[in-house]
Amino acid sequence: MNQTVRIEAANARDATAVHAMLSEFAEYEKVPHLFQVQVDQLQEAMTGSRPRLSIDLVSVDGELAGCSICYETFSTFKGQPSLFIEDLYVRASYRGLGLGKALMASLAKRCREGNYASLHWRVLAWNEPAVRFYEAMGAELSASHLQAMLSEAAMAALACRE
Repeated sequence: MNQTVRIEAANARDATAVHAMLSEFAEYEKVPHLFQVQVDQLQEAMTGSRPRLSIDLVSVDGELAGCSICYETFSTFKGQPSLFIEDLYVRASYRGLGLGKALMASLAKRCREGNYASLHWRVLAWNEPAVRFYEAMGAELSASHLQAMLSEAAMAALACRE
């Protein structure tokens, strides 16, 4: 059976569908308690004079199957922008069709055309299927860089030290 796969940029009208997929993704990553974003927050981040997020949607025969969510960063060592993938998600019923690879290829093409220094992301160490998926594409997984984050409480405490 021939299926029609499309990758398109999301717009504000897609925020509800993106929100639903992110909720599924939070469940998959075993952190539904951390899922707090609201639809209007996504809409705001996707629009305006300087959108904070770029979201691509992948569909199969008109049915929404997954998304990639990214934003621009800057490589100070190379003096060029980079693209950071915050989330890449393909719904369970669509996995194995090459949609994740199609999303990654689309992002890689955007980086090449936009003269980006790199395309980078994080992957949870326990998520073996994702680790294998990224390695099969030639991704370099770094053991030398640890992820760091300040929680809201830690930021508030640090800000008060000023």
